[in-house]
Amino acid sequence: MKKKKRIVLPLVIALILFCVAGYLLFLKTRYHRIFVMSSEIADCPRQAREGENVTVTTVSVSDGILCLYVDDMEIASEQEGIYHFVMPGHDVSLTTVIIPTYSYDTLDSPIYFEIKTPVKARYERLWEYSDSAETEDPEMIGEIVDALRIIHIGSDPIDQIVDDFSDRIVLTYEDGSENSFVFEAENYVSDLDGRRYPVSQGLKELRNILDRMIESKEN
Repeated sequence: MKKKKRIVLPLVIALILFCVAGYLLFLKTRYHRIFVMSSEIADCPRQAREGENVTVTTVSVSDGILCLYVDDMEIASEQEGIYHFVMPGHDVSLTTVIIPTYSYDTLDSPIYFEIKTPVKARYERLWEYSDSAETEDPEMIGEIVDALRIIHIGSDPIDQIVDDFSDRIVLTYEDGSENSFVFEAENYVSDLDGRRYPVSQGLKELRNILDRMIESKEN
């Protein structure tokens, strides 16, 4: 009887190891879906195996820079309109964002184009007195991002410089990158050319949210 048990036990262990190895092989070789969420993506496979190199082709863009994202991760292009990424072990979604390359030569241009979600927001108030606050609250960060998306600026820069009335917002993303926005009085200070453009809409709503950031810090 003991001899029989000695024979059966290794067989059971071998069977378990065989099943585990087979399952791992299945996970490695099975296809994961690729969801295309943008009309700017011209060609892309709809599925790929984990570790497989995936090639994505996008349309040509004449009025901006096209950025491709796999989930929330930006993918750099090796040449114009051609992108590559390594398929992870799960389904992914592909999205694009077009960042205009204008110098604000159109009326009512937006200032916020980022698709990634910030994980932290810092506000620096530089008025007659200085104050600052920061938050990692997703709800408040979402309000700030929504307010920034609403803000549009006029087409013509102005020479006016306003001292003691500036607001600076710094958004930090999960990958460590940052995006900052500076306003002087009713003007936006462009990070593209350093010039000041009048805000045509949305600044009042943003400042209301920033006021609440300061108040929540004091409370």
